Amino acid sequence: MVSIKKLILTSRDFIFKIIGMGKRLQRFLFNEFPVVLKVLSGKNASLVMRDGTTIFGKIIRQEGNRLIVEDKIPRIHSFDLQNIYEILVDSEAPF
Repeated sequence: MVSIKKLILTSRDFIFKIIGMGKRLQRFLFNEFPVVLKVLSGKNASLVMRDGTTIFGKIIRQEGNRLIVEDKIPRIHSFDLQNIYEILVDSEAPF
């Protein structure tokens, strides 16, 4: 006989696989910006600012030392790269 606890855990794992929980969070720190900003253009990302605030939106482009982002409202924002601590991007995991 199968225990209820084991059945719940097994069905939970099965549901996660069906829903497609295969996401991976990628973190890019300030020193990686020159390389990754060209690749991230057009993708949704969270910007973590040095003061602790977080902004979510689509990265539009880089203009000099500023990053142009469109939020979900949609409004266009411009951020100084020096004020951004890290950029977080969700991507599909290979599993």
